[in-house]
Amino acid sequence: MDGYLAYVSKRSLVFNNYTWNTGPIPYSHWKTNIIPSRIPMSALIEGPLAGGPFPQGDDAPRAVMKDYFDQVCPKTLALDHRALLSRLPPDYTGGALVDAWVELLSSTSERCVEITKVVFNIRLMGSERLLDVMPDLLKSPIVTKFRWSPLVEGILHQNFEHFAPDGLPYTSADNNPYPTIEGLLVMHIRRGDFEKHCKHLAEVNTTFTAFNQIQGITDRFAVLPRGPKGHLTNEGARAYQKACYPTMQDIVRRVGEIRASESGKKLRRIYIMTNGKREWVVKLKEAFLAADHWDDIASSRDLELNDEQRYVAQAADMLIGQRADVFIGNGFSSLTANVAMLRMARNLGGDRTRYWL
Repeated sequence: MDGYLAYVSKRSLVFNNYTWNTGPIPYSHWKTNIIPSRIPMSALIEGPLAGGPFPQGDDAPRAVMKDYFDQVCPKTLALDHRALLSRLPPDYTGGALVDAWVELLSSTSERCVEITKVVFNIRLMGSERLLDVMPDLLKSPIVTKFRWSPLVEGILHQNFEHFAPDGLPYTSADNNPYPTIEGLLVMHIRRGDFEKHCKHLAEVNTTFTAFNQIQGITDRFAVLPRGPKGHLTNEGARAYQKACYPTMQDIVRRVGEIRASESGKKLRRIYIMTNGKREWVVKLKEAFLAADHWDDIASSRDLELNDEQRYVAQAADMLIGQRADVFIGNGFSSLTANVAMLRMARNLGGDRTRYWL
């Protein structure tokens, strides 16, 4: 969204590398693991968002690294996001917010500006108020020229036997770099800390994130009325649980429903995007095979990764989901939301981008 705002404002997006920790040591600790503190943006993505060129004839300035910005912009003009919001109604839409920023940035003669505070905050990103931006965003080079890095694409390439029927080559073209892999069902099943997170989402009565509500996606999550004194009813709690943290039985049931639909009749293989424990994934595979026949079932845990690829494996999962014949995601997840958005840019909506319900 920041890249889109920079694009329509005819300014350069300034980006950092993926940064876990800004300290002097290049490594961080996550539980018992040692991980990189910073991952180059070029190890994750390519295209205009990472400083790549815009299409020929488009005069939008290219994105630059923060280090470069600091060199060429020793002095900057700080623009107060809160001051701009004070001029908008409380229920402002994403379109109104973008228009207001474009007007302000266009009227500012300063070459180097910084916006204080987050422009597209979590409340807007999780709200249908952002939806009026989607048609223009999906047609912009920010999305149409978005590419994964060669490191990420290489994961799919070297593990392609898990995803494609025999004889389907790993091919792409400039106008469609990530063609659909026919017969492949990809599902995103979030575990771990999402169990607690989903209970919180139910308590605050939230709904699917904005990218998971793009027009053209059939599935919708209906927030149920609260009980006496505003308490969550058992029916409401169960609805959130099925959509946000489905049980193994819920997952198998939902896959059966989707496979019985018109778009699901040709599905032959499953890929499971998950952070679930290996033993849980094994049991889920067994449950799928007990319920129906599948040519192959693989998961994030089955990917063969080298020492560089292991740190961008979640991006490879997103690429696999992007290329799925049918995708089932978690409507409360930002990872699912980005997959859904990239699929909708290719009109893979309707009953081909689905959710746990």
